[in-house]
Amino acid sequence: MKKNIEFLYAYRDASNYKSTGRVVFRASKNLNLAEGRSRLQAAFGTDDTFMADQVRVPEVFLYSEGAANSDDHCLHEFLSIGETAEEENDPCGRSLAEFVVEVERVSREGWLGFDPHDAHRPRRRFRFTA
Repeated sequence: MKKNIEFLYAYRDASNYKSTGRVVFRASKNLNLAEGRSRLQAAFGTDDTFMADQVRVPEVFLYSEGAANSDDHCLHEFLSIGETAEEENDPCGRSLAEFVVEVERVSREGWLGFDPHDAHRPRRRFRFTA
């Protein structure tokens, strides 16, 4: 049975309401789970936060566009990675290793936040250190 890698993440607002997301990547022969987890956590913020759109995973906000409340923000939170027998579903067709490299590149270049209360399109971005 082919094993792929499930990446679990969440959006959690200030009241602790949560919505989860998951992407299944192809397994990587040159990157094991422990190393992948370690590299992701090093690239994400100190509290495992990241900008979903910058690393091309679906945003799982609890609010709809233009309807954010005072509890809402723009960050997603890494939960875990693990093996799965499920088929890959990454719309970009990446392996875990390719995803990790992308996350590391974005982290080096800088995470770009936005104000979810600002309905301006395209999103006005600001640089922050995670």
